[in-house]
Parts: sequence; C-alpha cells; structure tokens
Amino acid sequence: MRIKVRTFKRGSTIVLGLFITMLVMTLVGPARAQAQDPGATAYQVTGSAEPGAGQFPVRHDFDFAVPFGKRLVIERISAVLHVPHNSPVGLPQLTTTVVGNEAFVSLPIPIFQTRFQSGVIDDDVYLLFVAPNLYADGPSLKLSFIVDATFKKVFIEPVISGHLVCPLTTLCAPSVSATTKPWEATRSSDDKTVDVPVGVRTRPRFAKPSNSEIVLLTSRQ
Repeated sequence: MRIKVRTFKRGSTIVLGLFITMLVMTLVGPARAQAQDPGATAYQVTGSAEPGAGQFPVRHDFDFAVPFGKRLVIERISAVLHVPHNSPVGLPQLTTTVVGNEAFVSLPIPIFQTRFQSGVIDDDVYLLFVAPNLYADGPSLKLSFIVDATFKKVFIEPVISGHLVCPLTTLCAPSVSATTKPWEATRSSDDKTVDVPVGVRTRPRFAKPSNSEIVLLTSRQ
C-alpha cells in the first residue's frame, strides 16, 4: 500500500504564515490599541487667579481634583504669569501624593517672554512649560507660585494635562528555588533552605546515567 504525502512549497508556507499573522493583528490590534491609548482617559485642568497685593512676596496655591481611586500621570504643566515689571519670579512647586507618600517638587523658574504695556499696566510676561512625568493620587494635587510683587497684583493661569490610570498593587512573585538532585544539595541547620553547590553537573533528561551515578544511587538506597 502506498501512502501519498502532500507537501507545501516554501513560498506557500510563507504566504500562509503571513495570512495568519494579519488575521490575528486584525482581530486583536484594535482592542490592544484602544487599551493603550492615553487619550481614552485624558485629564486636563486649568485655573486662573489674581492674588492680591501684599507687603511680602505673593504666593498662590492652585488645588486641582483627581478622581477618587485614580492615579494621574502628569505629562505637561504650563502656566502664563503677568507680573509687575521687574518683579522677581520664584520657583513654582508641585505637591503630589503617591501611595500615601507626599512629595514637594520644585519646577523650573518660568522664562521671560515679553513686556506688556497698556495704560497704567506695565507687566512682564513669563511662561512655564515642563514635561515632568510625575504621578499624583487623589483626591487632589497642588501647584504653587511665588512672585515678589510687593503692593501690586499678579495674574497666573496654569494648565495641567495628562491621563488617568488605575493603580495596581505590586505583587512580589514567589521565589523559585533550583531543582537539584538529592545527593547534590545539603540542607542548612535550620532545615528550611537548601544550599546548592556551584558547578553542579547536569545531564539530559533521558540520558543514560553513568556508572558512578548508578553506584551512588545504589549505595544510598
């Protein structure tokens, strides 16, 4: 009796493999892309304030809410500041909390852009734009600005943008101990850990044992 075996040419096999790959990407690709798209959980807030004049440097805090149970990935922080001409601008500060740990992050000093004059207004315009890649858990985060504008008003308008993620509890994977033969390991005094000698010889799973191993196994039975 003759048995006919049908074989495929190499070219046909490659075409079949490409077809299967394209089919899998078509079915799985959109779902994976949607799950990884930060725009699906985009976050963006803005605020504006005109802190009143005082004898000491003006400090203003912006409190922005973060949804409960979510973690904000801060991608961009920008702000425009109108301050009285020749008024020094201090370091902005971002206050965030991640897993109960509060952090105070100093941001770069805003950069001078131009001088704006109109009637009695004589302001210097500063711009802040950073990509800090920081994190903040709910319920809020705080962005603070300090301007040495004694007895004069300032105008501040910040914007924070990023996306929200669900924080997951980090689980430590159980440690994996090396598999050794009974005669290649010795237990420590507490009988809980196994000390594996360095340079243990191994052999294939179905290899025939050597004469020395047969003698050793026979002597230990």
